[in-house]
Amino acid sequence: MISLNKTEPFTPKWREGSESPPVFIIRVGDVIERGMLEASLAGEYNARSVYTYELIQAFQDGVNHLLAGDPEQDTLIALSSAERDGEQVAPADKQLLLRAREVMMEHWPEYQRLVATGARRTQIAPIVAFRRFCVGWENVGVDFARGPDGMIPMSLLADLDATDLLEAGTHAYGLLYGRGETRNFPQPSKSDDAPTTSPSDEPSEEGGKSVAKSGRKTPGSRSRRGSGRS
Repeated sequence: MISLNKTEPFTPKWREGSESPPVFIIRVGDVIERGMLEASLAGEYNARSVYTYELIQAFQDGVNHLLAGDPEQDTLIALSSAERDGEQVAPADKQLLLRAREVMMEHWPEYQRLVATGARRTQIAPIVAFRRFCVGWENVGVDFARGPDGMIPMSLLADLDATDLLEAGTHAYGLLYGRGETRNFPQPSKSDDAPTTSPSDEPSEEGGKSVAKSGRKTPGSRSRRGSGRS
């Protein structure tokens, strides 16, 4: 259950144990504020939640359109459905799916749009949550301040460590759902890299491009029937 009018200190995990680690004071928002934040993400920032089933459906629609009549069409649909249902998928079949997703990213607008929306949310949601629900900090190196709207000014955010900001913002977002973790994006890494989403049907689940099973060709090896919806 979400507590009202509660604040709690938060130190990014990668800072724990260091000398004078930063401490961010996070206020736990109520359910109305949670709804307002989600509305702001979906409306102002075009960064709504993207669900795995949407990505799978867009992927399968793209396969049925771009690879209609191809020998791999039914295989890709079946593999995507199996992965959705939590079934084990062989490594070679995962590579086949990976390459097909790369094709969808290049040639299927609906899949492109959903992946872009999810990536936008991953980057923006922690920042929006941090601006709204961080009410103070210690050992950060800059003075805390809030603007006339009650939120931390964007100019001040630029003075914060990027990883600290993302990790504290991710924590603030998770507290809106009664836990100090995320619902739609992972915790930032200890590096300066921004976090990335990894739903089951995103095109970047594996970095390699190994050859698929013997005798199978990947969708990337054939000519495309089109670059979008007809």
